[in-house]
Amino acid sequence: MEDSQKKTEEAKEGAEEPQKSEQRRRIADNKIILYTLAVVESVIWGFSFVGTKAALIKLTPMEVITARWTMAAVILIIMAAFKIIKVNFKGKDMKLVMLAALAQPCLYSIGEVYGISMTTTSESSILIAMGPIAIMLISVVFLKVKIDKVTVFAVLAAFSGVVLSIVLNDDFSLGGKYAGYAILVVTVILGALFTLMSNRISDRFTPMEITFVMTVQGSIFFNLITLIGGRGFEVYRICLTDRDTMLAVTFLGLGCTVICYIIFNTVVSKLPAHIAEALQKNLITLTGVITGILINGDSWNVWTIAGLAVMLFGIVLVSKPKGAENADESKEIAV
Repeated sequence: MEDSQKKTEEAKEGAEEPQKSEQRRRIADNKIILYTLAVVESVIWGFSFVGTKAALIKLTPMEVITARWTMAAVILIIMAAFKIIKVNFKGKDMKLVMLAALAQPCLYSIGEVYGISMTTTSESSILIAMGPIAIMLISVVFLKVKIDKVTVFAVLAAFSGVVLSIVLNDDFSLGGKYAGYAILVVTVILGALFTLMSNRISDRFTPMEITFVMTVQGSIFFNLITLIGGRGFEVYRICLTDRDTMLAVTFLGLGCTVICYIIFNTVVSKLPAHIAEALQKNLITLTGVITGILINGDSWNVWTIAGLAVMLFGIVLVSKPKGAENADESKEIAV
């Protein structure tokens, strides 16, 4: 009797093993898709300075932000109207998603623009790169999330790479205003809160729906600021009459806003917030430094290369599956 029971259990385990292997394979494949999307997003965002620089020839910084988010909102509203994308807010509590959109893009974009304008490029780059650290601190202190030591080390290593590539660069300089530092710190916290909120509401809203609310709310918010600032609809006259400005705004609106934020919200919805933020933020920083050197002619030296290598090490390490994930492979990642 015991032998028969033992054989039955062994047969059951043998039947389950192929299923577990297939499940692991699907999880691994879907993670590869997520990481590939994160790379695509970081490359597009890494080139955002090209579009921003072109748009700033004729527009003020606030007008660039206004035009960018309005372009994104118009694109998504048209796509929704023609059923190209699916958004459904019927019966859903909109307070949290609107609060997330208030954090980013509304308040975050303003803080970023004014914080950067009041500090040096070196200082602002380092402060903005602290996003993953801010998320870890908020997650551990306020949300009581347990983060393994390997992930903590990976995030700190990637941040060390950012500091190394910037501080030891020939162009590094200090001298920003303390108010600028304070604004950027608040901006980083806002970005962290948005990532955490996007992660938390991903079971109620699709990445497309979150992005849709972000673009529409951001467009209304920034247009009101532009109108109050006395520029009226001058931004749209310039866009419609200057081809280069229109191309720049289209790239920022379609590429750096619609496409990138759909990818961003997708990755955040499928991975823990601190890992998603560390992966994406550091990939964007890495791409930004490389494109700055190759396209913008930014200075670099051996420490820049060393910093990029350390940053890449941190990115790879934070992307590797951890013990807790391996232990709970029943939770599949669906893309």
